Amino acid sequence: MLEFLGVTFLVLVGLILALVVWVFLKIQRVSRDQERLQAIEGGLDADPIMLQPLEHADWVHPEAVAQLAASLEACGATAVGAFAAPAAGTRLYAFVLSSPPAYAVIYDHDQLRPWVDVVTRSDNGKTFTVSSVDELARGAPRPPEDEVHFFPATTAPAELVNAAAAHAARVPALPAPPEDFQSFFEAAAKRSQDSARTEPVSQEWLEKLAQGAGVELAGNEADQINFGREAERYSQTQAACLKALAESGAYTAAEWEELRDSLVAVWDGMPEYGVSGVFYDFADLPDKHADEVEELEDSPGTARERVAQFNASLPLGCQLELIGSVSSPVSADVYRGKANIT
Repeated sequence: MLEFLGVTFLVLVGLILALVVWVFLKIQRVSRDQERLQAIEGGLDADPIMLQPLEHADWVHPEAVAQLAASLEACGATAVGAFAAPAAGTRLYAFVLSSPPAYAVIYDHDQLRPWVDVVTRSDNGKTFTVSSVDELARGAPRPPEDEVHFFPATTAPAELVNAAAAHAARVPALPAPPEDFQSFFEAAAKRSQDSARTEPVSQEWLEKLAQGAGVELAGNEADQINFGREAERYSQTQAACLKALAESGAYTAAEWEELRDSLVAVWDGMPEYGVSGVFYDFADLPDKHADEVEELEDSPGTARERVAQFNASLPLGCQLELIGSVSSPVSADVYRGKANIT
C-alpha cells in the first residue's frame, strides 16, 4: 500500500479550514489593505501538518468525542489511535472501516465543535469524503479532482458511513490499512494545504471566516489575493521558461548575460495581462500601434497566436525577435525585445 503514499485519500477540507480559522481568530483588526491581506494569507500558508501519536489523548470536548467514537464503533469501525496536529490546532481520533473500506476521523479542534469525516478512495487516485464539519469551515480551495459532500453538523456518524457505502457501491473503494493512516493523512494534508495556498479563494468564504473572527473586511480581499497568486505563478513560469532556455546550451554564459533581461516567454495558459505585457514591457511601439496592444487581451486565438500575429503586423524595426522555444515547464515561445522599456 505504500505506493499510494502520494495519493490523497483524505480531503481535509474541514481541517484546512479550521486551521485558517484558528490563525484568523488571532488576527488583530487592521486598517491597511496590505496588512489585512498578509494576515489572511498567513492563515492559508501555515506550517506542514504532522501528526503526533497520543497515548493518552487530552480532548478539548471529551464527551462529544466519546459519543462520536461510540457511534462509529457501532458501525463496525476499529480505532487506529489518537493523534495531535499542533499546526492545525486539533486532535484526531482515527478509525478504519472494512465495509465500506474507509478511514473515519473525529476532529477535536480548539475553536470548532467536533466533527467526523468518512473517506473512501478509488484506484483512479480520487477520493470521496463525507463530512459533518461546521458550516463556518466550508468552502476552502481543495484539490479539484477530489469530491466532498457536506452534511449538517448534527448528522449521526452512521449516516455518513451509509453515504460512503453508497458511493463505494458505485465506485469500488481501495482498502484502508490502519498501519498506513498517519502517512496517508500527512500526504493528504499537504495536498490540501497546497490547494489552499494556490487555488482561487472566494470572498464569501473569507467573509465567513471574518464574521467568525469579528474582523471587518473591505469586500475585495479575494480578488486581491487571487490576482496576487496569479501574478506570482506568472512570474515563476516566466523564470522557469527562461531557465530552461539558458540550460539548453544554445548560448554561452556571456551571451546569456547579455540576453536575459530582454527575453520574455509566451505560452497559451498565460494570463491576459501577460499577452499585452509582452509588448508594453519589451517593445518600443509607435504611438499608432500602442493603442492596439490592450485589444490583444480580448482578441481571438491562443496567446501564442495573438502575440505572433500582432508582432508580425508591426514595422520591422519594432518587432520582437523570436529566438527559440522551450517545452518545459510549459510549451512556450521566447522572444527578444528591448530591456527595461517601461
